[in-house]
Amino acid sequence: MTGAELFVECLVAGGIDTVYALPGEETTDLMDALAASKIDIVLCRHEQGATFMAA
Repeated sequence: MTGAELFVECLVAGGIDTVYALPGEETTDLMDALAASKIDIVLCRHEQGATFMAA
């Protein structure tokens, strides 16, 4: 189990059902782990936009 997979399991256990994300090379493992889960991923182009959507 990778750190990304463990992190996603913690999100699921915490009741998180949607994640607002900025994809990039640094987050590839996390995005793969999220894609394999039941969590919905909303891809954003800017951090501020992601913050507004999550609020």
